[in-house]
Amino acid sequence: MNTKILLVSLLWGALVLAGAASAETFKEQCKTCHSDIYSFLSEGKHKMHDCSTCHGKNSAELNAHMSNPKATKPEVKPIKEGPKFCGKCHQKYYEQYRQVNWKSTPKIEKGSPHGRAPPFDLLLYRYGFVFEHAEPRSHVFMLLDHVIVDRGYKGRFRLKDYRYFVPPDGWDGDIRVMITDAGKDYANAPWKGKDDVAGIKPRAFGAGNRVCLNCKTTDYIVGWETISKGGNKTGFAKFVRAGNDVAAEDIAKGVIKHSLNCVHCHDPHFAKMRVVRDALIEAVKQRGPYPYDKAKNEKAKKQYKVVAFPAVKNNYREVIVWDSDAKPKLNWLTCAQCHVDYECNPVTDAKTDKKLKFDDPRTNVFTWRNIEDGYNFYLNELGIYTFRHKISKARLIKIQHPEVEVWWESKHAKAGVTCIDCHMPEQDGIKLHSPISPQDIGVDKTCLKCHTNWDEEQANYVIEAIQEYSKGKMRDAEFHLSRLVETIAFAEKVGVDPVKLEEARELHSQAHMNWEWWTAENSDGFHDPDEAWLTLGKASTLAEKGWTMLDEEIKKKLAEISAKAPDTGAALAQQYEELSRKYQELGSKLSELQSEVAEAKSAAQEAKRLAEEKPAPEAKGVCGPTAIAVLALLPFAAYAAMRRKL
Repeated sequence: MNTKILLVSLLWGALVLAGAASAETFKEQCKTCHSDIYSFLSEGKHKMHDCSTCHGKNSAELNAHMSNPKATKPEVKPIKEGPKFCGKCHQKYYEQYRQVNWKSTPKIEKGSPHGRAPPFDLLLYRYGFVFEHAEPRSHVFMLLDHVIVDRGYKGRFRLKDYRYFVPPDGWDGDIRVMITDAGKDYANAPWKGKDDVAGIKPRAFGAGNRVCLNCKTTDYIVGWETISKGGNKTGFAKFVRAGNDVAAEDIAKGVIKHSLNCVHCHDPHFAKMRVVRDALIEAVKQRGPYPYDKAKNEKAKKQYKVVAFPAVKNNYREVIVWDSDAKPKLNWLTCAQCHVDYECNPVTDAKTDKKLKFDDPRTNVFTWRNIEDGYNFYLNELGIYTFRHKISKARLIKIQHPEVEVWWESKHAKAGVTCIDCHMPEQDGIKLHSPISPQDIGVDKTCLKCHTNWDEEQANYVIEAIQEYSKGKMRDAEFHLSRLVETIAFAEKVGVDPVKLEEARELHSQAHMNWEWWTAENSDGFHDPDEAWLTLGKASTLAEKGWTMLDEEIKKKLAEISAKAPDTGAALAQQYEELSRKYQELGSKLSELQSEVAEAKSAAQEAKRLAEEKPAPEAKGVCGPTAIAVLALLPFAAYAAMRRKL
């Protein structure tokens, strides 16, 4: 019996050694062509693995590739299988990635009365986002939520069943098991037999493209050419920038199927943090990681490096890597691949008013500037704007979640606190790999690690006070922006001087950016409340300046019309009086709200003072719900009134 065991053990050992020898042969053979990638692998924690661990279906495919590299392209398993591939070894990280944040309500529409920006539909009328702009869920849902959003692919992709908002057990993020494609499966389309009634179609839009999918999925990663290489001019990249129809086909064919993957943030060869998003790489090359902190920026530039590869394909791709332990900490750059302001659309040239094609690099650009510099960057340096407002005809920039740009000059950033400290604290012995709100994680695990003089109730109290105060400033800006939109429309209707109209439109454009910077940013002003206070106030001031200037011009014009046509003048004057009265009434409600948010700010300051003495605060409320509800309905009332008059 012992002899048999010995023989089996020896045979098994021989097989293992043979396999190891075979695997090592692949690595050495791969090194011949891929020396640049091999050097990464030899320096990283994965150096014990062979290339065959992550590349190729089997040995036969790898051997075929070595015999004829152009004829056979071995599959990349982390891309083919998605995050579950890395999860075979890094199980704890994978399980955290798949966690659902049950405290986050799915499908909160930004333009609803309880959303982040109640007048969103009016103030972005008629940009694609008004068809649906649901607030985000966990990273595992990034691609799924993007695919089924009504503004994305004309309603083509839907959940197979609404019960799938709760993912099935063991779901690995593959969206194909969750969606139905009405493009080829019309029998299961939710509008089958109804979409031709009185010409009614699903209320959807086509606003997706391959560029924006670079944040929503990692499946494009090895086939995407870095901007500085010229937009696929090397001829080695598989994917090029393209619009809605091409992206929809990629989804339908399963070319992309998984959300954010491990290799988006972690280099699989070097086994350290990295950046792969080409627009961020370009921005960092031009301005560094800390463009508003010269000393920190110069120090950081010595810690990261831009690496172009693969050598066998004319270095068509680039990545940024760095020493994860270096200071200042640069790991937040992985978050900056998505949590920034950007343009990824066929935007409009400011000089010609013509839409750009995707071969123009301005269709794939990161602002990488704060709000004070952003407007000039878009309109003057780049010479682009996103769209014209359908009612006011002002040139507007569509702002996208500038979390990093807001954080740069905040008190947290100056104290060395990064995204990872607050959104990925230690859990089960590792950094939490399902980044969510610090409040949803628990302030005891986040805020109180530094703010040791607070208890949980006090920390939540201060957070909510700051956010409610910022929301009050947002509502104030929305009041004046809504009135400006309506006033421009009425001024144009009665024939106000075009020069004055253009002046008002420019004020609208600037005010809009200062407002949407904060409604697009996902912290409700918490990431930098001081900057939110200043720039939201600027939005209100600019918008108010616009409508008050036009108010005088309209009165002059109405007097001219009345002198020539009394009946017409009287009718127009009555319409304008009704418009003014409506905003006076809403303004009084706004004043009530402003008083309440001022009280909220005072409450936050008092809470901080009390926290230092350690007593528990008595009050928990921070903002009057009635006032918020009334003000939330303001844009809808304004919009309805405007539609009746126009």
